Amino acid sequence: MGFYRRVYSPGELKFITTSTYRRTPLFLSDRFRHYFVQRLREVRQELHFLLIGWVPMPEQLHVLIKPEPVETTPPIMNGLKKESAKRILRTLRENLQYPWCRNTSARLRLPSTVHDESHYRLWQLRFYPFNVFSDSKLKQKLDHTHNNPVTRGLVSSPGDWPWSSWRFYCLEDESILRMDRMGRVQSLGSPCGRSQTSKSRSLRQPANPLAIFARAVCPNLWHTRLVKD
Repeated sequence: MGFYRRVYSPGELKFITTSTYRRTPLFLSDRFRHYFVQRLREVRQELHFLLIGWVPMPEQLHVLIKPEPVETTPPIMNGLKKESAKRILRTLRENLQYPWCRNTSARLRLPSTVHDESHYRLWQLRFYPFNVFSDSKLKQKLDHTHNNPVTRGLVSSPGDWPWSSWRFYCLEDESILRMDRMGRVQSLGSPCGRSQTSKSRSLRQPANPLAIFARAVCPNLWHTRLVKD
Protein backbone atom coordinates (compact mmCIF):
# COMPACT_ATOMS: atom_id res chain seq x y z
CA MET A 1 0.00 0.00 0.00
CA GLY A 2 1.44 3.39 -1.02
CA PHE A 3 2.10 6.22 1.40
CA TYR A 4 -0.52 8.95 1.07
CA ARG A 5 0.81 12.44 1.74
CA ARG A 6 -1.03 15.71 1.40
CA VAL A 7 0.72 18.94 0.53
CA TYR A 8 -0.77 22.15 1.96
CA SER A 9 0.22 25.49 0.46
CA PRO A 10 -0.27 28.77 2.38
CA GLY A 11 -3.15 31.00 1.32
CA GLU A 12 -5.16 28.30 -0.41
CA LEU A 13 -8.85 27.70 0.01
CA LYS A 14 -9.76 24.10 0.75
CA PHE A 15 -12.90 22.38 -0.48
CA ILE A 16 -13.14 19.34 1.79
CA THR A 17 -15.40 16.31 1.51
CA THR A 18 -15.72 13.60 4.12
CA SER A 19 -18.21 10.74 4.38
CA THR A 20 -19.84 8.75 7.13
CA TYR A 21 -18.81 5.18 7.84
CA ARG A 22 -20.50 2.80 5.39
CA ARG A 23 -22.13 5.93 3.95
CA THR A 24 -24.77 5.79 6.67
CA PRO A 25 -27.38 8.55 6.07
CA LEU A 26 -27.05 10.11 9.52
CA PHE A 27 -27.72 13.65 8.42
CA LEU A 28 -31.28 12.96 7.47
CA SER A 29 -31.81 13.88 11.11
CA ASP A 30 -32.30 17.55 11.97
CA ARG A 31 -30.72 17.00 15.36
CA PHE A 32 -27.60 15.45 13.87
CA ARG A 33 -27.32 18.30 11.38
CA HIS A 34 -27.55 20.65 14.34
CA TYR A 35 -24.76 18.74 16.09
CA PHE A 36 -22.61 19.19 13.00
CA VAL A 37 -23.29 22.94 12.83
CA GLN A 38 -22.68 23.33 16.54
CA ARG A 39 -19.34 21.55 16.33
CA LEU A 40 -18.33 23.45 13.18
CA ARG A 41 -18.94 26.70 15.08
CA GLU A 42 -16.86 25.49 18.03
CA VAL A 43 -13.89 24.34 15.94
CA ARG A 44 -13.99 27.59 14.02
CA GLN A 45 -13.67 29.54 17.27
CA GLU A 46 -10.86 27.28 18.48
CA LEU A 47 -8.73 27.22 15.31
CA HIS A 48 -9.70 30.53 13.67
CA PHE A 49 -10.17 29.41 10.08
CA LEU A 50 -12.30 31.29 7.57
CA LEU A 51 -15.57 29.58 6.65
CA ILE A 52 -16.70 30.22 3.08
CA GLY A 53 -19.26 27.50 2.42
CA TRP A 54 -20.80 24.37 3.92
CA VAL A 55 -23.51 21.78 3.54
CA PRO A 56 -24.28 18.46 5.26
CA MET A 57 -25.72 15.79 2.99
CA PRO A 58 -27.28 12.57 4.32
CA GLU A 59 -24.03 10.58 4.26
CA GLN A 60 -21.31 13.20 3.75
CA LEU A 61 -20.44 16.82 4.29
CA HIS A 62 -18.72 19.53 2.30
CA VAL A 63 -16.93 22.54 3.75
CA LEU A 64 -15.10 25.33 1.93
CA ILE A 65 -12.56 26.89 4.29
CA LYS A 66 -9.37 28.92 4.43
CA PRO A 67 -7.19 27.46 7.21
CA GLU A 68 -4.91 29.97 8.90
CA PRO A 69 -2.23 28.67 9.06
CA VAL A 70 -2.75 26.03 6.40
CA GLU A 71 -1.17 23.31 8.59
CA THR A 72 -4.28 23.41 10.80
CA THR A 73 -6.34 21.63 8.13
CA PRO A 74 -5.96 18.14 9.71
CA PRO A 75 -6.66 19.41 13.27
CA ILE A 76 -9.76 21.20 11.96
CA MET A 77 -11.16 18.02 10.45
CA ASN A 78 -10.14 15.89 13.43
CA GLY A 79 -11.80 18.30 15.84
CA LEU A 80 -14.95 18.43 13.73
CA LYS A 81 -15.29 14.68 13.27
CA LYS A 82 -14.21 13.38 16.68
CA GLU A 83 -16.56 15.40 18.87
CA SER A 84 -19.53 15.23 16.49
CA ALA A 85 -19.12 11.44 16.48
CA LYS A 86 -19.27 11.32 20.28
CA ARG A 87 -22.47 13.38 20.38
CA ILE A 88 -24.24 11.46 17.63
CA LEU A 89 -23.29 8.00 18.94
CA ARG A 90 -24.41 8.99 22.43
CA THR A 91 -27.78 10.14 21.09
CA LEU A 92 -28.23 6.90 19.14
CA ARG A 93 -27.49 4.86 22.26
CA GLU A 94 -30.08 6.84 24.21
CA ASN A 95 -32.76 6.16 21.59
CA LEU A 96 -32.34 2.47 20.77
CA GLN A 97 -36.06 1.91 21.33
CA TYR A 98 -36.61 3.42 17.88
CA PRO A 99 -35.95 1.06 14.92
CA TRP A 100 -34.13 3.67 12.81
CA CYS A 101 -31.77 4.53 15.67
CA ARG A 102 -31.20 0.88 16.51
CA ASN A 103 -30.50 -0.08 12.90
CA THR A 104 -28.28 2.94 12.36
CA SER A 105 -26.26 2.13 15.47
CA ALA A 106 -25.81 -1.46 14.27
CA ARG A 107 -24.61 -0.21 10.89
CA LEU A 108 -21.93 1.91 12.58
CA ARG A 109 -20.61 -0.99 14.63
CA LEU A 110 -17.14 -2.14 13.61
CA PRO A 111 -16.68 -5.77 12.57
CA SER A 112 -14.76 -7.98 14.96
CA THR A 113 -11.86 -8.15 12.50
CA VAL A 114 -11.18 -4.43 12.96
CA HIS A 115 -8.95 -3.68 15.92
CA ASP A 116 -9.84 -0.25 17.24
CA GLU A 117 -10.18 1.39 20.64
CA SER A 118 -13.86 1.93 19.89
CA HIS A 119 -16.54 -0.55 18.86
CA TYR A 120 -18.21 2.02 16.61
CA ARG A 121 -17.11 4.34 13.85
CA LEU A 122 -19.09 7.30 12.58
CA TRP A 123 -16.76 8.83 9.98
CA GLN A 124 -14.58 7.32 7.32
CA LEU A 125 -10.97 7.79 8.38
CA ARG A 126 -9.86 9.99 5.50
CA PHE A 127 -11.06 13.31 4.18
CA TYR A 128 -10.49 14.69 0.71
CA PRO A 129 -9.26 18.29 0.33
CA PHE A 130 -9.39 20.00 -3.05
CA ASN A 131 -7.14 23.04 -3.46
CA VAL A 132 -9.12 25.96 -4.86
CA PHE A 133 -6.71 28.14 -6.81
CA SER A 134 -8.87 30.16 -9.20
CA ASP A 135 -12.05 32.23 -8.99
CA SER A 136 -13.72 29.91 -11.49
CA LYS A 137 -13.04 26.91 -9.21
CA LEU A 138 -14.27 28.88 -6.21
CA LYS A 139 -17.55 29.62 -7.95
CA GLN A 140 -17.82 26.01 -9.12
CA LYS A 141 -17.37 24.63 -5.60
CA LEU A 142 -19.84 27.09 -4.07
CA ASP A 143 -22.40 26.23 -6.74
CA HIS A 144 -21.83 22.53 -6.13
CA THR A 145 -22.23 23.02 -2.38
CA HIS A 146 -25.48 24.96 -2.68
CA ASN A 147 -27.09 22.84 -5.42
CA ASN A 148 -26.18 19.45 -3.95
CA PRO A 149 -29.45 19.06 -1.99
CA VAL A 150 -31.37 19.74 -5.21
CA THR A 151 -29.24 17.36 -7.26
CA ARG A 152 -29.81 14.64 -4.68
CA GLY A 153 -33.59 15.14 -4.71
CA LEU A 154 -33.86 16.33 -1.11
CA VAL A 155 -35.51 19.63 -2.05
CA SER A 156 -36.61 21.43 -5.20
CA SER A 157 -34.57 24.60 -4.61
CA PRO A 158 -31.40 25.48 -2.64
CA GLY A 159 -33.41 27.90 -0.53
CA ASP A 160 -35.57 25.07 0.78
CA TRP A 161 -32.55 23.45 2.43
CA PRO A 162 -31.74 25.63 5.47
CA TRP A 163 -28.58 23.69 6.29
CA SER A 164 -26.13 25.33 3.91
CA SER A 165 -24.34 28.62 3.25
CA TRP A 166 -26.82 29.47 0.46
CA ARG A 167 -29.12 31.33 2.82
CA PHE A 168 -26.26 33.51 4.04
CA TYR A 169 -25.25 34.57 0.54
CA CYS A 170 -28.70 34.86 -1.00
CA LEU A 171 -30.90 35.92 1.90
CA GLU A 172 -28.28 37.43 4.27
CA ASP A 173 -29.59 34.92 6.81
CA GLU A 174 -27.12 34.30 9.67
CA SER A 175 -29.60 32.45 11.88
CA ILE A 176 -27.81 29.10 11.57
CA LEU A 177 -24.21 29.98 10.74
CA ARG A 178 -22.37 33.11 9.68
CA MET A 179 -19.89 33.00 6.79
CA ASP A 180 -16.65 34.97 6.57
CA ARG A 181 -16.98 37.55 3.84
CA MET A 182 -14.18 37.47 1.30
CA GLY A 183 -13.56 39.93 -1.51
CA ARG A 184 -12.95 37.02 -3.87
CA VAL A 185 -16.44 35.65 -3.25
CA GLN A 186 -18.13 39.03 -3.58
CA SER A 187 -16.32 39.71 -6.87
CA LEU A 188 -17.88 36.58 -8.37
CA GLY A 189 -21.34 38.14 -8.21
CA SER A 190 -24.41 36.48 -6.77
CA PRO A 191 -24.08 32.72 -6.18
CA CYS A 192 -27.87 32.45 -6.16
CA GLY A 193 -28.64 32.32 -9.86
CA ARG A 194 -32.20 31.44 -10.79
CA SER A 195 -32.78 29.89 -7.39
CA GLN A 196 -33.43 33.38 -5.97
CA THR A 197 -37.11 32.68 -6.63
CA SER A 198 -37.17 30.55 -3.50
CA LYS A 199 -36.65 33.59 -1.24
CA SER A 200 -40.33 33.69 -0.42
CA ARG A 201 -40.50 30.02 0.53
CA SER A 202 -40.61 29.07 4.17
CA LEU A 203 -38.16 26.65 5.77
CA ARG A 204 -39.51 23.17 5.32
CA GLN A 205 -38.27 19.65 5.80
CA PRO A 206 -37.06 17.65 2.79
CA ALA A 207 -39.59 15.46 1.00
CA ASN A 208 -37.04 12.72 0.40
CA PRO A 209 -38.66 9.31 1.20
CA LEU A 210 -35.73 8.25 3.40
CA ALA A 211 -36.17 11.37 5.51
CA ILE A 212 -39.89 10.74 5.89
CA PHE A 213 -39.26 7.13 6.93
CA ALA A 214 -36.52 8.03 9.42
CA ARG A 215 -38.64 10.78 10.95
CA ALA A 216 -41.48 8.32 11.48
CA VAL A 217 -39.41 5.66 13.23
CA CYS A 218 -37.13 7.97 15.24
CA PRO A 219 -39.28 11.07 15.78
CA ASN A 220 -37.42 12.70 18.63
CA LEU A 221 -34.41 13.32 16.38
CA TRP A 222 -36.45 15.68 14.21
CA HIS A 223 -36.45 18.88 16.23
CA THR A 224 -34.91 21.65 14.19
CA ARG A 225 -33.04 24.18 16.31
CA LEU A 226 -32.01 27.28 14.43
CA VAL A 227 -29.49 29.06 16.59
CA LYS A 228 -27.51 32.21 16.00
CA ASP A 229 -23.76 32.05 15.50
